[in-house]
Amino acid sequence: MIEPLLDIYGEQGFRLTFPYSPQMVAQVRQALGFTFDKRSRSWVCEGPEAVLDLQRFNIIIHATDAAIARFQQFRQQLDHILDLKAWNPGEDLYAFQQVGTEVLAGQYKGVLGDSMGLGKSKQALDACAKVGAKHILIVAPKSLVYNWKDEIEKWQPEWHATVVPDKAVGTFVHTIHAPAEEPVVAIANYEKIRMTTWPSELKWDAVILDEITRAKNTRTRTHKALRKIVKQAKYVFALTGTPLEMKVEELYGIMALVRPAVFGSFMRFRDQHLITNFFGQVVGSKNHQLLKERVGPWMTRRTKDEVLTQLPAKLYNDIWVQFTDDEAKEYAQIADNFEAWLTEREEDFTAANALTQLLRLQQFTSSPDLLSRYDAGLLSIDADQELDVWKGSKYQELEDLIAEWEGRVVVFTRFEQMAQRLMKWLGNSPLVPIEGVKSGFTPKVFCHHQALISGNVSAQDRVERIKWFNAGHLGQVLVSTDAGAYGLNITGADLVVHYDMLWNPGRMWQREDRLHRIGQTHTVNVVRLVVKGTVDAGMLGILTKREELFRDIVDGAEEAALLKFGKAMLRRVARGEAA
Repeated sequence: MIEPLLDIYGEQGFRLTFPYSPQMVAQVRQALGFTFDKRSRSWVCEGPEAVLDLQRFNIIIHATDAAIARFQQFRQQLDHILDLKAWNPGEDLYAFQQVGTEVLAGQYKGVLGDSMGLGKSKQALDACAKVGAKHILIVAPKSLVYNWKDEIEKWQPEWHATVVPDKAVGTFVHTIHAPAEEPVVAIANYEKIRMTTWPSELKWDAVILDEITRAKNTRTRTHKALRKIVKQAKYVFALTGTPLEMKVEELYGIMALVRPAVFGSFMRFRDQHLITNFFGQVVGSKNHQLLKERVGPWMTRRTKDEVLTQLPAKLYNDIWVQFTDDEAKEYAQIADNFEAWLTEREEDFTAANALTQLLRLQQFTSSPDLLSRYDAGLLSIDADQELDVWKGSKYQELEDLIAEWEGRVVVFTRFEQMAQRLMKWLGNSPLVPIEGVKSGFTPKVFCHHQALISGNVSAQDRVERIKWFNAGHLGQVLVSTDAGAYGLNITGADLVVHYDMLWNPGRMWQREDRLHRIGQTHTVNVVRLVVKGTVDAGMLGILTKREELFRDIVDGAEEAALLKFGKAMLRRVARGEAA
């Protein structure tokens, strides 16, 4: 056996050199973080994480004194992280947040994937304070930048937090990096990172990446721009409530930003952890135990069941809705058209195109009024009449549910148009402004009975509307689209209604956990409205399978497979027959 030599490479990486040996090359290729450098004719990696794989695959190596010292320091850091993760906080309700803070600080660069409502933002800010960061960059979805400003004012009031302006970003960033006694925080959205040239010569002490799944695609401009920024930072804290939403390969995109040496090149990751078909499409995943060993030290995930034993449980209830004869007849016609479309699409058929077509079916189940009346049919109804039949059976069920509910309600829908209709239909009093709402608001969006949160609402307005709803000034119902669901910190409401469903279980949980969070003392009731014999029922079956996938990879089972859509499955989904 030819034993390779491990030596220092760059600021953090290592170089592995050895005389050419096919057997040794085959072994080293098992260590994902190492890639072959043609110039030096050696194998190099970006960080010490890759060296763990050498030990994992029992590759015997020699090392220089400098390499041994660096790796021993890394091992001590890693052992400390693992000890922290193994610590049981016992009955202390918030001790897990202290653990999360300590782990982030000890990791230097890591992912906090706690369930929604467990205080990830506070843990990240506390970690920045613990490591003494003075210049901090927070990157978040556009709708959350002012939420972060509020969080900083709440948890670190002595810090200076500013939202990055639309213009003169370079000048602003240089100003932020001026010496300061207290930490200075710049808050930017992902779009600004993508569209703006950031000064590369300035290094951030710490970078917080909120909702890191926004940058999971390694081919996007956002991911590439962030890669340049985080590479210069000493600390990188990535936050997400759903570390895996739909695809195993998304883990690769996240770790490529935070700890690129864990997986190395995507091709090597694909070979070891993904199952592909003849056309190169990903159809499954493999080697899950090895995957968890590689990711485990750098990703912290706690669920509410694990750490908040005193938090009231969520109570689930599926309400099955029965179409009227007219609705059932029209839905059957749309489903027939969908099946005919499936038959016609032979050469260019893709699951993505088919799912787009399925949206028409889902729109109809939400309300016939969502489709054009000339398109939807129902010829027995005068197009000029505002009759309940246009609202649909599902809406009637929602209206009855809210009328009987004594508490406050949050209704989620994926369709902006449906949200607008719910606002109109649920309100039974004139639209009037609420006294005390800060200037600059559009009064017409407020009424005594509901408030709207969507992607079309500015970040500042979202924060204010949530404050007013939590205070009880905006009535019983809050309507939100999924585009507006990020960062909703809702208190006081006790009923979540999934007016329509998503293909993504992680996003469904995000909806619910906007209410089910730390400090809550009452039970959260979760209702899914499902129309019998329609795409709603089909999606419910698909959702269950994807929920199993999510739990398999993130929360600990050994086997999982991606559900692939074929024409036969799509036909069953449309008819509500998918199991």
